[in-house]
Amino acid sequence: MYRAVLDTNVFVSGTSISQTPPSQIIDLWRKGEFVLVTSPQLLEEAQEVLVRPQIMSFTGLTIEETNDFIEEIRQRAYVTEGKYEVEKITVDPDDNIVLATALEGAATHIVTGDTKSLLPLKEYHGIRILQPQNFLSLLKNNKVIS
Repeated sequence: MYRAVLDTNVFVSGTSISQTPPSQIIDLWRKGEFVLVTSPQLLEEAQEVLVRPQIMSFTGLTIEETNDFIEEIRQRAYVTEGKYEVEKITVDPDDNIVLATALEGAATHIVTGDTKSLLPLKEYHGIRILQPQNFLSLLKNNKVIS
């Protein structure tokens, strides 16, 4: 079974518009089609980003709904201890936490829309880095999903 770290931009897009690749990925995670890997640091970042007024306007989520979503992730995902550190990305050093989480959580994939720092790597220590639509295709091609 795939183990994937979803970047914060995937959560933002996935909670805002239904039937986009990010929202379908979140639905497939909820159905148990892959293991979501995250860390305390990524949960904190997602929480902070999702409650920004302009993001809340985009997603349409209330603060309560955002808190419920973060709690659902905390309860149902594989949450690492958040002890790994990586210093690979210099363009946006904050994205190193995504790589560290993937390594610590033995992820098979990182799913992101970040074209500046993460996607150009394509792979990190055997962990494939994909755009949401490519990860969604991978999930659908490896199993008949209703």
